[in-house]
Amino acid sequence: MFYQISIKPWVVILFSIIMVTAVQSRNIKAAPQSNNMMVNSTTIESRTVADWAKDAIIQNMPWSPEQTKVSVYPRFASIHLPSETFSHRVHFTKNEDFVGNIPVEVEFYTLDGEKERALKSVWLMAEVSVFSLVVTAKEPISRDTILTKDLFIIEERKSNEIPPKSFTSIDDLIGKISKTYIRQGQVISAREVSAPFIVHAGNSIEILAKNQYITLKTIGIVKQDGRKGDIIPIMNLGSKKIVYAEVINENISKVSLD
Repeated sequence: MFYQISIKPWVVILFSIIMVTAVQSRNIKAAPQSNNMMVNSTTIESRTVADWAKDAIIQNMPWSPEQTKVSVYPRFASIHLPSETFSHRVHFTKNEDFVGNIPVEVEFYTLDGEKERALKSVWLMAEVSVFSLVVTAKEPISRDTILTKDLFIIEERKSNEIPPKSFTSIDDLIGKISKTYIRQGQVISAREVSAPFIVHAGNSIEILAKNQYITLKTIGIVKQDGRKGDIIPIMNLGSKKIVYAEVINENISKVSLD
């Protein structure tokens, strides 16, 4: 036996709408969400931040830019600020001498009306190398060598490689004597050289003794090699006594009567 089912047209239409909606909902894929997405934000590359830090170092250091090399090493690829408008400030540690490794802070902020609102702060490491021209040994120099111009050259060296009282002019070394072995390339300082002896044991020399009232002169015999300015023992030929006198030059020594 067959039954005839009568379906009203509006039921068919409603069923069709439901089926289409179901198919579409199965094919919609949600867009991936990122926790790093910020509305009205700014992204700044690390190189830009490093350049700001470098400029601040150059403006604040006591050295001439021509005698320095400034390198900045950021530890991030970029930074994100939750604002489209911002300003920045660069900070250094207290009493910074701007030589060697320097920690640098870059602070970002924005203005809410007249009030500052902090956005972010990042740290970078910078290196400042200061260079100076100094005298170095062109070749190895033995102890007790009388120094001549051809033994030295002028080179640029980092300040932390330069010892105190280093020479910057070759002319200041000519005629001096090496006190110790000097290796090739070594920076020459006062501790490596000495003035030559200008009087020698056995030489005769004038002994000048004076104060504001009297002046006495006699002849003595040098008992010890001496340089200009050295205080050395000299035997007074008249009294046969030893006096200690300052070497003025190769012919005169001086004793104070004060």
